[in-house]
Amino acid sequence: VITTVGVNASQSSASIYWTTNESAKGVVYYSTSPLTTYENTNSVNVSGNTAMVDANFRSSQNLTISGLQSNTTYYYLIYTTDQQGNVSVTWPTTFHTSN
Repeated sequence: VITTVGVNASQSSASIYWTTNESAKGVVYYSTSPLTTYENTNSVNVSGNTAMVDANFRSSQNLTISGLQSNTTYYYLIYTTDQQGNVSVTWPTTFHTSN
C-alpha cells in the first residue's frame, strides 16, 4: 500500500516521493493531459509518460522528472509492485510547475 506521497515542483522539474508499507518498486506516470487507467487482472494500464525509479525493492522511493514545461499543470500517479507481484496505484492527481 502506498502511504505518504509528496511533490516538490520547480520551473522545469518535479521531485516526487512516496513510501509503502512494504518493499516495492515503482513507476510514476505523468502527462499534461488527464491520465486514463484500465484495470486488468493483476495489473493496470496507464496512459502518459513514464519515469522509472529503479528495479530495487524499497519502502521509500523518490525521483526527479526533468525537462518539464514552466507554468504547466501535470497529472501524475504512482504505480508500485511488491515482491509478490501485488500492485498498488494512487489516484491520479496534479502538480503545477512555477514560472
